[in-house]
Amino acid sequence: MSILGTEKRGESIFMLKKNQKGFTLIELVMIIVILGILAAVAIPTYANLAQKGQDAAARGILGSLRGANAIILASNAVTNNAAIWNWTSIVGSANVQGVAATGIATNTYTIQVGNSTYTFTLSPTQPSIGAPATIAANVATW
Repeated sequence: MSILGTEKRGESIFMLKKNQKGFTLIELVMIIVILGILAAVAIPTYANLAQKGQDAAARGILGSLRGANAIILASNAVTNNAAIWNWTSIVGSANVQGVAATGIATNTYTIQVGNSTYTFTLSPTQPSIGAPATIAANVATW
């Protein structure tokens, strides 16, 4: 008697009985074909996932820069401060972290996220209360 108590002498628990059938070769090939089709459809969907993540990070930074710009404008308006500000004060106020800033110019701020480069533009280059700034991005890439 075996542990399970169902086998006869000389039988294995892995042997099929005469009235049981296994998968045919055709059925197994069809399953492999179906899995191949599913993989072919799913792989392109996730292929550009890294690029989508980098674009999302850049959009988040753009929102942070716009928010910092608005806070500086509001702070200067409330305190009646006529000072102008620039990219250095905006980036410092936004506290941008986790990306490589590759350059701050007079009217542009360039960052590197992963293997993609994003450039943000400040207009006018020296905003003030009377001439508030807008921050734009090159949206052709994302």
